[in-house]
Amino acid sequence: MIFLFPKKTIVLDCFTDREYVIQASPITEATKHLPDWWKKLPNTYLTTDTQFPASTMKYCAGLVDYYRHSIAIPLWCDLFLRITKTQFLWKFADSISEIETHNVKEEATGLFSNHAHIKIISPWKLHTKEDINWVFSHPLYGFSEENADIKVVPGSLNFSKQPGTHINAFVPTNQEKSYLLNQGQVLAHLTPMTDKKIKIVRHLVDKKEMDKIDDRARRITFKNKYKNIIEQKEKFANCPYSQRK
Repeated sequence: MIFLFPKKTIVLDCFTDREYVIQASPITEATKHLPDWWKKLPNTYLTTDTQFPASTMKYCAGLVDYYRHSIAIPLWCDLFLRITKTQFLWKFADSISEIETHNVKEEATGLFSNHAHIKIISPWKLHTKEDINWVFSHPLYGFSEENADIKVVPGSLNFSKQPGTHINAFVPTNQEKSYLLNQGQVLAHLTPMTDKKIKIVRHLVDKKEMDKIDDRARRITFKNKYKNIIEQKEKFANCPYSQRK
């Protein structure tokens, strides 16, 4: 007799202290942000040579599965960017969100040397009890042609060890250009490296609670911040105080 056991659901706890963020731009399944151009596509088209009805990208399994298994982080308010060879200017509609910049020539020599490296500070902190990695990727299919120059940096995150969801991106500086990213524009996809189902639970908390969440990943060394935090947590894993959520 074969026994089939249901797969355990992983709870993704999403915390923010901004009510307008959780109401208007919640973290949710990526399928709720399928691109408009894709939804408008016909199922088939007639090939130019034989007039044979062939499938369009409406049946692209790679795209559909990518959205089906990913979580979307949408932009919580309008963002205006102005890039020149000497200046980087930005303005958020909420007047409180922030961007940090990094010197590409000093920190990543040889990588996108004609680009500015920006970090959009996210109002979301995430947590899972399970020790799994999440692939952080650029939502290519959902970016407009006007904003296609902006490239979100891919990476891997583990929300059982750190809560941050800041969006790192490269923007070219070899030409003067302005960008307008609208509220609701998906900035990043998070794809869990597991076949278990994900349950998203959103929490509106106060600033004091957000500070506590930040403390779990507070910098304790000048270099290798992330690696050192993980090593120290593993070292004291049996300490009863380290089991607190």
